[in-house]
Amino acid sequence: MMRRITLIALVVASLFLVATPALARNASDVGGGTSTSRGNTTLSATLYSSCNPCVTGAFVHFWGSGYNGSQPRGAVAFVNSAAGYTVWGGINVNPDGTTSFDWYPTLGGTFDVKVFQQRHRKSVLMAELDGLVIQ
Repeated sequence: MMRRITLIALVVASLFLVATPALARNASDVGGGTSTSRGNTTLSATLYSSCNPCVTGAFVHFWGSGYNGSQPRGAVAFVNSAAGYTVWGGINVNPDGTTSFDWYPTLGGTFDVKVFQQRHRKSVLMAELDGLVIQ
């Protein structure tokens, strides 16, 4: 009986490991996409947007996973390098490490969206979505 349970657990775990990358690829097709690496550093979380390009004066929905669920707060930065400004906001992180938030852009441009969480009293970049276009 114990061998059967162990075998079933191994099969389920194997299916999860195979299915997870496929699900992540399908989610990024919704819009926006995700950036999981920055230079030689791999980011630990994902971030997706409901559109790209998006419309000025309409809500943009963001969601992601892989965040530190023991830290219930985070910060999001909408960086417009070309115009030289950054818009900051606070976000909540669920205990399961997921997050979901909305933004109402009032100015157009191309933004890099960055999500940070605290680790040992330092802000750590957890996920980044580059090139979000607001028209």
